[in-house]
Amino acid sequence: MTKRIWIPLAGALALGAMRTGHRQDVRMDALKKWRYYAHRGLFDAMAGIPENSMAAFKAAKEAGYGIELDVQLAKDGIPVICHDFTLARMCRTSGLVCERTAAELHQLHLCDTGETIPLLKDVLEEIDGKVPLIVELKIRTGGDIAPLCTAVVDLLKDYNGLYCIESFDPRAVRWFYKNEPDVIRGQLYEDIYRKEGEWMYKASANLLFGFLTIPDFIAWHWNHSGILLGPVCRTIWPAMRVCWTIRSEEELQKASRIYDVFIFEGFCPVRA
Repeated sequence: MTKRIWIPLAGALALGAMRTGHRQDVRMDALKKWRYYAHRGLFDAMAGIPENSMAAFKAAKEAGYGIELDVQLAKDGIPVICHDFTLARMCRTSGLVCERTAAELHQLHLCDTGETIPLLKDVLEEIDGKVPLIVELKIRTGGDIAPLCTAVVDLLKDYNGLYCIESFDPRAVRWFYKNEPDVIRGQLYEDIYRKEGEWMYKASANLLFGFLTIPDFIAWHWNHSGILLGPVCRTIWPAMRVCWTIRSEEELQKASRIYDVFIFEGFCPVRA
């Protein structure tokens, strides 16, 4: 087969693989209208408010911003809020989050403050639907996705507030597509030219699992090369576009030309 045939065929297959969803839903409109989401809560290390802490979530709620937070499982299968898989950076101790029970994690102080690692259950009770939530599922490389997905769904199914889930791991997004299709789901992406990491994440970075996950929205680092694929996906497979992590008004102005929703930290965007 000649290159004249192979190139269009490869392009067609790639576009098919990049498929996204186009959910017609008032919840999607509401998530998009909210526009600004505080990355790991409205944290301020200098003010003694650590990331992914209850204090950071309360601050975001009081300021009227949506919240992005990270969820993973404790040893006893309870969803807790923590970005890192290790405890060194935030809790100044060794070991993995998954090696301790939720009760043990709740005793660890974040960055030498009075704040501790929160439970997802407690955060949902605190926010109580006042602002929307972007729940990122944190899954270790090669880890089982079902326990975390199931545990999170069990808590969110009775939650009355607006929320969505997202993950870098396409298996998790696929799990929601197959098992909980009513939940709004998003695929997180890295730079399309990244060279490190496992094949799954390289393929995911280029949207090549879209036909399996059918994400309702796609989320890139605001300045990564993934934006080159954005117009293509938006034209052929329309989806809401989210960017992370905006750290200044200047970055926000640049990103606003391309993205619909903005996850930010280190400053407070002016809300209309």
